[in-house]
Amino acid sequence: MINRRLNKILCRHCSEEQLQRIVEDINAMYGTPTKIERAQDVLDVVANIFEGADKESMWALLLTRSNHVIDVIQIGHGTERNTVVSVKTLAKLALNTDGCCAVILVHNHPSGTQEASLADISITREIREVLSRLDVQVFDHIIYCGRDEYYSFAENHML
Repeated sequence: MINRRLNKILCRHCSEEQLQRIVEDINAMYGTPTKIERAQDVLDVVANIFEGADKESMWALLLTRSNHVIDVIQIGHGTERNTVVSVKTLAKLALNTDGCCAVILVHNHPSGTQEASLADISITREIREVLSRLDVQVFDHIIYCGRDEYYSFAENHML
């Protein structure tokens, strides 16, 4: 994604046609941003991160207003049974990332358990409360248990 400063410079010095070609070239070089429309889209993005992992970790997908992925960042790491997450770090990253309007949280359960623990529910509520004050939505929290096995807070009406 082109940052705001570069975008202003390009708009001042390029015609609309030239700007469109630049954007097309950038997308060709780096790929078109992934759009998230359902939980399976999230699993496709994070599958390589979690495949074969023996310890829990938590990641956040930072999204634009149109649900395109801006960035995928690790916000927590832990043991086989839990993850330590920095809500403050996530809040800073969301605020400092141009165009970030929403996040999707994803963490793995190496045990394969497809249930949200009390700790999972608690951290999700805490993150949601903090980010809502910053006008950043939490669209979902997905627990990855395998390529096609997951638990979605949104699908289970837990958000």
